[in-house]
Amino acid sequence: MPQNQAIQNIVKKITRQILESGSLDGKGADANTLSIDLKSDRANVSRILNSLWKDGALIKCQGKPTLFLDRKVITQHYPGYFIPQTVAKGEKLSSLLQPSENEGQAEPATSLELLTGANASLKEAIISAKAAVAYPPHGLHALLHGSIGVGKGRFAYCMYLYKKNACADGEQIPFVTISCHNFSQNPKLFSQQLLGLARDVLSNKARRGFLDAAKGGLLFLDEIEYLAPASLDLLASILTKNSYNRIGDTQTRQIQCMVAASTTRQRDDESIRVLVESLPVAIHIPDLEERGIYEKTELILKMFAEEAHTIRLPVKLSRDVLSVMAAMRYDKNITQLAGEVKSACSRAYLDSLTNRYQTVYIHLYHLSRELLAFHGCSREQKDSIRHILEEVPDKYIELDQHGNSKYMEHRNPSRPVPESESRRSLAHRLEMDTESIENIYQSVIDHISNLSSFTDTELYQIKRDIYPIVLQIVVAQLQKRGRFEGSKKHIHLLYGILLHITNFLKRSDAPGQAAKSSMPAASREIFPDEYQMASEIMESLSQIYGCCFSGREVDYLASYFAVFTNWISTVNLGLLVICHGESIASDLVSQAMKTIYGDYIIDYINYSASMCLEECLKLAAAKAKKLNRGSGILILTDMEPLTTINEYVSRQAGVDASILYPVTLPLLLDTIRQILSNRSDFSLLAPSKEPHSIRSENISAQEAFIQNLVDKVIGKTTVFLDTTKAVNVLEKCLKATLLELQLPYSNEIAAKYLCHCCNMLERAIRGESWNYSRLSQFTNEHYELMNLIEHKLEYAENIFGIKIPASEIAYITEIFL
Repeated sequence: MPQNQAIQNIVKKITRQILESGSLDGKGADANTLSIDLKSDRANVSRILNSLWKDGALIKCQGKPTLFLDRKVITQHYPGYFIPQTVAKGEKLSSLLQPSENEGQAEPATSLELLTGANASLKEAIISAKAAVAYPPHGLHALLHGSIGVGKGRFAYCMYLYKKNACADGEQIPFVTISCHNFSQNPKLFSQQLLGLARDVLSNKARRGFLDAAKGGLLFLDEIEYLAPASLDLLASILTKNSYNRIGDTQTRQIQCMVAASTTRQRDDESIRVLVESLPVAIHIPDLEERGIYEKTELILKMFAEEAHTIRLPVKLSRDVLSVMAAMRYDKNITQLAGEVKSACSRAYLDSLTNRYQTVYIHLYHLSRELLAFHGCSREQKDSIRHILEEVPDKYIELDQHGNSKYMEHRNPSRPVPESESRRSLAHRLEMDTESIENIYQSVIDHISNLSSFTDTELYQIKRDIYPIVLQIVVAQLQKRGRFEGSKKHIHLLYGILLHITNFLKRSDAPGQAAKSSMPAASREIFPDEYQMASEIMESLSQIYGCCFSGREVDYLASYFAVFTNWISTVNLGLLVICHGESIASDLVSQAMKTIYGDYIIDYINYSASMCLEECLKLAAAKAKKLNRGSGILILTDMEPLTTINEYVSRQAGVDASILYPVTLPLLLDTIRQILSNRSDFSLLAPSKEPHSIRSENISAQEAFIQNLVDKVIGKTTVFLDTTKAVNVLEKCLKATLLELQLPYSNEIAAKYLCHCCNMLERAIRGESWNYSRLSQFTNEHYELMNLIEHKLEYAENIFGIKIPASEIAYITEIFL
């Protein structure tokens, strides 16, 4: 055995012994003791220990002597905690592994309730299953029928768990499964195994059968269609009589278990009719495609979570992968889907081993050819998938090594969230008490800005929460003043005020809600037209609901309509997409118009091989004039020689033109959303990996800022560090971190990160570190972010030959909170 492997095995053994002793601090393997035990050179042992530590296999506890622990063993023993690679001198590893004070224990739910679709496609099936299991004395026998791979076996096991949970005092009951396929050609063997023998020929003793073994529990007969007719007749007979005799025995025994049988045949199939008639409860498990895109997505995420738990590594699932897998039609249902998930995970896991990644990244190239070649997804399904992905704020869905994810918790089917509760949570985000607002006008602006970030799915849910009479009265007032057509183009703003009024009416109906003191409305002088409209709306609602609106409520409504009017009268930028090729630009625009509906104007130019540059320039100038509504246009293009076409357009057409490149569909969609939300800062939209016009001036400005920072701050606070080298290395770490967190680069965050990390590098090189007073609580709350930041700083660690302690990682993490 290689010496490094022998040393790692000994450290693992010592780590396990330390964990069993219950005390971590001040204990571990040290180079001197190991060299004596292995009869090896101490310097060589120390070199191997440090090499394993740098590879992430060991934890180094700095001090005299320096101690080492096996990181994997610690991670497995303390799941869900941030485990640092370095514990600084004076720090205690145990302090990082204490549970948070607010950490609570959730009440465990039964497994039937944990099934995806428990409140949707499987709701009726679960109600029938619970009724069958709960029926005295042992439950009603049931038939589970559905296509191949829909999960009948798993459903049967969940029925068993439900039965087990219902038992008093945690009594253990059996779950016995019979694969009927094994007895298809041997009905005699089936009868012996089912009923048992009065006397076995070999042992000369009585032998229990399946019915005896399942006493008090559940007997599951899988795929009964494979049983011979004689076996089906036998089963039907004993279930009808509810009794049986062991073969060779005259004693009659009562069936004291529940029997569940599964089949892929229809209930009225003649081949199984005789047995079906003796099973009083029939439960249908629907096909995967019948359960809808939302449930399919839940199943995919649960399966990836199970794989993350199996391989004990964090998994990052690309949104593209989720989209492709949700769109696929699986002929063999959940069984086929599970196979695709395992196949993708195995390929991604191999990549992580090859590249020595600590995280398994799952991308499109890990999927099977069958998945990538599928194109039978309907437009409705694509829309549903797009709405689901709108709920994912990041490029990846992150699952930790235990299968947990913030996104999964938000969508967790184990705690089914009724649709009405979901709408209430959205309504709560917009709800406010006008009596407690100091600056009503600013509050209105914040309210409208908040609405601009809502997805189409969220707006649809809000619409369903609005009182119809409120909609009717407000729309009538807008039509009366000729403002309704404009408001329809900004429907999210209209929904916002309708929901605000609805929430007020709900609060007025609540017990104990007395009318608040009313003061004169200040908006009467500031916004006279809007005040009049708000007063008429309030008066109409007061007559219907018998409630009183305070002066501040009138002010809020008048201010909202004033901002609303200004918003809808704002002229949006025109968009012009220009790309090389016969149809790239037109395809991008077509897809954008299908994806986003709203009040924006857009056109395209396909810069084909048959078109000369001069023709393209003249056509761009002509289209710019048509697109310009007074606010100018924004040109999105792909590559040279079109990256400065905005200058030509501005000069020739007299239109204010800006440019973004290289254009992609996500960039185009984000730009349209910015325009529809009346935001005008497009500088952060374009990909930072390529140069483009809007950011070109900022690049030199950023370089000047960094140089100034180095000269005036970092250079004066460091002693021996090569600041130019350090800043170059740390900038790469910072940009990688920001990219992973989907955060924009800014001078403020760069200054904080670079100043702190340069000084931190000097401390780490000297073997020193800052203490962090609340390290245990902080790591429990932010261990995922700390893991990410530590991973992105590995480049700096390798360059400078150091390891950054957990306390320093905590300080850096604060920068991103």
